[in-house]
Amino acid sequence: MSSLAKAESILGAAKVCLQADYYDSAISRAYYAMFWAAIAALELTGVAKAGETWSHGGLASTFGLELIKRRRLIPKLMGRRLRDAYALRTEADYKLVRFSYKQAQRVVNWASEFIDQVRRLRK
Repeated sequence: MSSLAKAESILGAAKVCLQADYYDSAISRAYYAMFWAAIAALELTGVAKAGETWSHGGLASTFGLELIKRRRLIPKLMGRRLRDAYALRTEADYKLVRFSYKQAQRVVNWASEFIDQVRRLRK
């Protein structure tokens, strides 16, 4: 399975969680879809090797520096959304926070748009 295929699969799980009213899980899964899509983007552009292990901070930093600032292949907004989704995922997974459908839907939409941006790198 490729990193992009994994991202797409996890996005599907995020959508299922959203429809089942599991908003914290939808946010968590949406972030992980973005995480794997960012890895796919780094692989597609030759910045990273398939199978390379990433920390959350290291991935966001490398993604932002290489694909947004240096190469300008991904819009800045996607970098901000990756960071914001990570912050929300942390709250969803580790804090007793109640998220709304609207909040979860927004993060799932971010993930979908993020994956679309990565797909464009293949063309």
